Amino acid sequence: MSDSRLRDYSRSRAVLIGVSNYKYLKSVPPGDNSLDRMAGLLTGPLCDWPADRVHVVRDPRRRGGLPDTLMAAYEDVTDVALFYFVGHGQLVEDELCLALGESPGHGYRRSTIGLPFADVRAALRACAAHTKILILDCCHAGVATQPRHSLGDGHATERLIDMTAGTGAITLAASGAYNTAGFEPQHTAPRPETYFTKYFVDVVEQGLPGHPGGLPLHLIYARTADALARDRKPAPTRSSLHHADRFIFARNAAETAEASGKPQPEAPTTRESMHAAPREPAPAPPPQKPAFGPPQQPGFCPPPPPHPPLSRPTRSPVSRTIRLLLALALIPLTWLMFWPMQSESPSTRTLAFLGLFVAPVLGLWLSCSAVARRNGRLSKGVKVPAAVGIVVHGTMAFLLLIGMMNDLT
Repeated sequence: MSDSRLRDYSRSRAVLIGVSNYKYLKSVPPGDNSLDRMAGLLTGPLCDWPADRVHVVRDPRRRGGLPDTLMAAYEDVTDVALFYFVGHGQLVEDELCLALGESPGHGYRRSTIGLPFADVRAALRACAAHTKILILDCCHAGVATQPRHSLGDGHATERLIDMTAGTGAITLAASGAYNTAGFEPQHTAPRPETYFTKYFVDVVEQGLPGHPGGLPLHLIYARTADALARDRKPAPTRSSLHHADRFIFARNAAETAEASGKPQPEAPTTRESMHAAPREPAPAPPPQKPAFGPPQQPGFCPPPPPHPPLSRPTRSPVSRTIRLLLALALIPLTWLMFWPMQSESPSTRTLAFLGLFVAPVLGLWLSCSAVARRNGRLSKGVKVPAAVGIVVHGTMAFLLLIGMMNDLT
């Protein structure tokens, strides 16, 4: 490998945000591994980013001052501005929101506790970088590639890119606008990763044999998308403006191996490659004090909810069956109550009268509660006996009510 750097990144900055631990959403343990691997790739010999120009934010809990941090991060950038996120993505009224550690699963607080994509977009559009690279490894990431959400939306952005003579902006998304991304199960590898980051970094680290020069983003993305499709993983999406996809992202590892005569790693060609023994992970960059810091007084955030959103308990099939059997058993029992009504004993007649009044009401309640829809559609085996119970007990209860009114008048 040549000692000369791939390019001068002294006027560039990369911000990498990864969230793997969630309070209310399902945790994404591979997200932490993907964050480390992307940081290792950027600061490694293939990409040559200086460690002090790569700012890693791990497991932020709330939005707080993150928008201002992003603005400060890209404020002095004139060459390359790169943003990477791995974690959960949420849709809030068709707007993408990057879920942070305390993001709820439902409601509008997702956009006040999480990081709306509009904040990221505003920070990248405000900076004067020649090249803007956005990599989103989350569900619904494809929203960021739509024209109304992309970095190239509007004439103001296009004029800015024209004035700076830059190569433009590119967005690489791990999924479509209304699709989910994915990650490796923990039992398949010692250090599982999210699919998009794993395949993306694999392509860069393996290189492209026979391709002279460095690796442009459009070739990396194409090989990544092909590998994901081959292994039947979620399909990525992208958008590019002003030939940003031609940006040389990394050295070609395969070309370097050919020049040195070392054996080249073969690209995986089967689905079993996902279960192969993983290579040693790239070492994480040493902790660096970033050239910028978070705001001294973060914005106000409302207190977290006392507990996660509650859901109504489901009703099991056994519970439905018991309720229906009791309701159907009360039908003949109600008719049997007419015999004690003819008894000469006052106490017997009183008990029979109470039973005749209670049994239809109880049967009607059991029949109705058995079909209360709390867990999806009901089968005919539930609907038919429940309908019989409702009709019979409802009719008897109605007739008893009419009889009582007639006695009173």
